[in-house]
Amino acid sequence: MGLILSLVGATVMAIYFFWSNNYSLTKAKAGIMGLLYLFIILISFSF
Repeated sequence: MGLILSLVGATVMAIYFFWSNNYSLTKAKAGIMGLLYLFIILISFSF
C-alpha cells in the first residue's frame, strides 16, 4: 500500500514539474526527480 501511494505521489510530482516548465526538463530537474524516485523506492523496500 505504501509503495503504491509513494509511486503515485512521485509520479504526480514528476508530472507537475514537467507541466509547470512548459515541456522542458533540465538536467538538474531530471537528476532531482531521479534521486527522488530512488529515495522513495528505498524507503518503500525498507518497510
